[in-house]
Amino acid sequence: MEYIDFLKQKMAISQETGFKVKKSELTKSLFPHVKDTVIWAVQGGCRAIFSSFGMQKTVTQLEICRVIIKREGGKALIVCPKRVVVEFVSQAKEHMNLDVMYVRNMDEVRANADQYPIMITNYERVRDGEVGVRIDPTFFTATSLDEASVLRGFGT
Repeated sequence: MEYIDFLKQKMAISQETGFKVKKSELTKSLFPHVKDTVIWAVQGGCRAIFSSFGMQKTVTQLEICRVIIKREGGKALIVCPKRVVVEFVSQAKEHMNLDVMYVRNMDEVRANADQYPIMITNYERVRDGEVGVRIDPTFFTATSLDEASVLRGFGT
């Protein structure tokens, strides 16, 4: 076996599990790099975005969720540190004219599901608490996790 063939056998190639989306389907006011990132992430289906500060990660997450639920139906959940919730709510309104809601438990999720297609919560609301009270990500069509540094702290 040639060495290059050996190396090719060892390569892990990510599978695309999402769907194609056109730039014309995206929020028009987004920066070009955000549109490219959204297209890549939605087509991939399960992607991590490690953009630097100031690169509109919040708006990117919101747009990915919006695109997915527009096509697939259902609701989307963004899980983030509590200190970031206000940023998501304000960025959604400012950049996308989109209303999102912070939820604390599944009762709030169900009570507001018709009005808010995208909901936001903090990690403790998903991780801690009683079953039936804590937020169940399986209720949602799409779930987005914010802040990789927080994820490392949960033993993942």
